[in-house]
Amino acid sequence: MTVSSHITASAFAHPVALVTNLTDRIVQHYNYRKTVRALSALTFRELKDLGLERATLDQAARIAVYGV
Repeated sequence: MTVSSHITASAFAHPVALVTNLTDRIVQHYNYRKTVRALSALTFRELKDLGLERATLDQAARIAVYGV
């Protein structure tokens, strides 16, 4: 019985991609929450100047961060 000690880079590709994807999603969510907080801190007049309403802040933040 022979045991191979050769490990290719592709053996680590999937776990690395998984961690990278998770990290990217965490950063995006952090940026989304930060954007919502920043927009929520604006006055009614400042929001109106930007063409936003309080009811649409979540949507505006989602578009800004995720592009959706």
